[in-house]
Amino acid sequence: MRRPDLGVSVNRVRSGRGWRRGQPAERDRGAVLVEAAIIMPLLLLLVFGIIEYGLMFKNSSSISAASASGARTAATQPRQNGYQNNALAAVRGALSASNATPQEVIIYKVALNASNQPINWSNAQISACTTCWRFTYSGGTWTQDSSRSWPASAQRACGSLDRTDYVGVWIKARHDMVTGMFGSARTLTEKTVMRLEPMPAPCS
Repeated sequence: MRRPDLGVSVNRVRSGRGWRRGQPAERDRGAVLVEAAIIMPLLLLLVFGIIEYGLMFKNSSSISAASASGARTAATQPRQNGYQNNALAAVRGALSASNATPQEVIIYKVALNASNQPINWSNAQISACTTCWRFTYSGGTWTQDSSRSWPASAQRACGSLDRTDYVGVWIKARHDMVTGMFGSARTLTEKTVMRLEPMPAPCS
């Protein structure tokens, strides 16, 4: 009786097993590609979002620092002519660290409540102020709004609660988005309020 060719049979089984195992592997590769096609756009959106809003937060922090710098300058120069220009210069210097484009700066007299504490005005209320200095920026030039003012001689800086004004510095700027995936630009606003430093006696 002839013995079967075991080598041929074994090879066939092996090749058959290899062929049967190849089908799931190909399906797995196809599943990976489908999953990657779904996940990659979401991952890119997340990465670009981190970049965009990280840059916007940086500019917002710079604008906040510029507002504080301007308010600090104005608060330390009560009843001094030209204090508004010095405050604007402080704002411009601080904004040099920001990539945002300034649009408007308002240096205003802060309204007080019955307890002589500053009222937290909204952006609309600040924009509509009359006792203030308003500067707008366009084409690399700052322009003062001549219809509004807060003369130094009208400031109160005697130190007591009922005889001391608060000065506010409000900044509006435009942040341009880098990728455009979340819009082309965002408007950023920041304000800082400080009490005028009291003048030496006698004070009127």
